[in-house]
Amino acid sequence: MTTAVRLGADGDQYLDSQDPDPDLDYKNSGIAITEPEPGNVQVKLNVNPSLPEGNFRTITYKMVRKMANGWRTTSCITMKTP
Repeated sequence: MTTAVRLGADGDQYLDSQDPDPDLDYKNSGIAITEPEPGNVQVKLNVNPSLPEGNFRTITYKMVRKMANGWRTTSCITMKTP
């Protein structure tokens, strides 16, 4: 499923949850970050590692290079759940 990120949503719009998994950390999320095309960064992670089947997300961000300040996120393009 692909959804646009909604501003002003209740809870955490990236984790799609009111209450994040208290056991979620960098290591058990299985996070992987790639650049599928120039200017886009794709993040894949398990946002609920406490569940036996997990709860996986793929989020793609559009990045813009600001000359003096490095890279900045301009928008979240897509969020997918398997």
